[in-house]
Amino acid sequence: QWLGRIVRTEAEIDAASRMVHAVARIRAGEDGHTMPPPVGLFVQAEIEGRLVDNVTVLPRSALRNDSQVLVMDEDRRLQYRTVEILRIYRDEVYIVEGLSKGEVVCISPLQTVVSGMLVSPVYPDISEY
Repeated sequence: QWLGRIVRTEAEIDAASRMVHAVARIRAGEDGHTMPPPVGLFVQAEIEGRLVDNVTVLPRSALRNDSQVLVMDEDRRLQYRTVEILRIYRDEVYIVEGLSKGEVVCISPLQTVVSGMLVSPVYPDISEY
């Protein structure tokens, strides 16, 4: 048994096994072992994590200026809103603060946006997201 800490994961998921390769940092000589485990060794591991409630997942394209999204108000006007991002992964952004349930977020790639701009929303099939 070795004790270590996951320091990173590889960028790809193995298509055949659906596994992600993790890289752990293990100090040689700890826990009575003089040799580290061989590279590529399959292990059974306990990985601590945290559960995050009320996460909003949006397409990455909805993100503007690194930490803002465009929210449509009740008058159909766009407003910039600063949000707290938990994680950006591939084509999705995970937002933990700054949005309320039921708010409409612009996901269209608009070139020029002025805060307060009037819009005519088109609602996509939300099952795509």
